[in-house]
Amino acid sequence: MNQDVREAQILHDLLFSIGTVGSMNCTGGLIDVSPIEGRHAIIAFTEGRGSLLIDGVAVPIKPGVSLIAHPETKLVFNTREGDDLAGLWVTFSIHRLGNISPLSIHPHLPYGHPITPTPFIKCVDLMEQIITKGEDGGLFESFKQQIRLQELLLFLLESHQGKRTPTDSIQAVEQSVAYLEEHFIEHITVEQLVQQTGVRRWEYSSIFQAITGYKPLDYLTEVRMKRASELLLLSNAPLRDIAHRVGFKDEYYFNRRFRQSMGISPKQYARTDPRHVMIQKELGSKIELPLQNSRIVVIGYALGNLLTLGVRPVGADLTVIGKQVVYRNELQHIMDIGPKRIWSE
Repeated sequence: MNQDVREAQILHDLLFSIGTVGSMNCTGGLIDVSPIEGRHAIIAFTEGRGSLLIDGVAVPIKPGVSLIAHPETKLVFNTREGDDLAGLWVTFSIHRLGNISPLSIHPHLPYGHPITPTPFIKCVDLMEQIITKGEDGGLFESFKQQIRLQELLLFLLESHQGKRTPTDSIQAVEQSVAYLEEHFIEHITVEQLVQQTGVRRWEYSSIFQAITGYKPLDYLTEVRMKRASELLLLSNAPLRDIAHRVGFKDEYYFNRRFRQSMGISPKQYARTDPRHVMIQKELGSKIELPLQNSRIVVIGYALGNLLTLGVRPVGADLTVIGKQVVYRNELQHIMDIGPKRIWSE
């Protein structure tokens, strides 16, 4: 039996179970590591730079880096002054098939080694699914979570050992485009997008332009202008608020870019009076939304899109979005019509 076959058999006999999940944010240079220590953990860093002492050995950390820690690891974070650190973490247990007691250390896991999985956005997506989907409950959700954890571990192990098949650059850039369309409110740089895909900078820009017809930042502006035009027709909010909702900190700069893109000022555009506006749903399809005398009820994941545009429905399924901090204050006076609600005549 060769070495690869023996290692495959060893990994095949392992069982994994999720413990706790969460996100980390640096506050005053301090990070609470108590939920992580004493457990196997996967940590992915999404913002900030600094170093991490793992059992006294310094490991540089930056966005795009992940690592696996074992239960006996002592973690000490050291961030740069004024540079906040953020990331996601998942703890888990390891059991050997036929053995009830959990393993504290396993020789085939690269503990403490910085891993740069490519594309990093896949790592973040899997961890976010583990964090958010685990709150949904449901008959098969716990089983799905274990599968996601194993997929995440496999992805990290393959990235560390360099045995992954070559990255599909086009697919990676397509995922990057989808990320940009979802996170357009945030401050996004081309370097951030390139880092998420693992594609070389020149190749990334070329593929991005072939897919969208725009350079990355020009496309980001177009997405913001599209959302702004919808918001101007759906809301009477001040121009400053609309600018902030589509990712602009300066309303005067927003005004200038809107005029360049649309040919008229935001206020002139707001005075147009169409009867309907098109809203893009989460899977890319569109729905026609009447603007006047409407009482809207939302089913599914379109609620976040509508709230971003300033549209507040009278009813919605709040099962998932109700637990997201970013929208919690926006949900007042919206009736929950989710599947767990019991209706009576």
